[in-house]
Amino acid sequence: MEIILCSTQRASRAPNAGEVVLDSADGLNRATLCKCDLIYAVDRDLLHTQRGQVTAERRREIVSVIVGCHGWNSI
Repeated sequence: MEIILCSTQRASRAPNAGEVVLDSADGLNRATLCKCDLIYAVDRDLLHTQRGQVTAERRREIVSVIVGCHGWNSI
């Protein structure tokens, strides 16, 4: 399974070009900054807790940011 690094955003700032912010619409209690410039491969068995569910709209945004920051749209 592939994942991206996300962490609760404590500072109030807009996301950078390679980042997306998840929030209460995604079932999270706080704004969460997701860095889309690095994709991690992990064993599904190591994932234990689901904290929310990313909306379809936000999933499209995440994919778009991943594609953009890796330059895959110019291939």
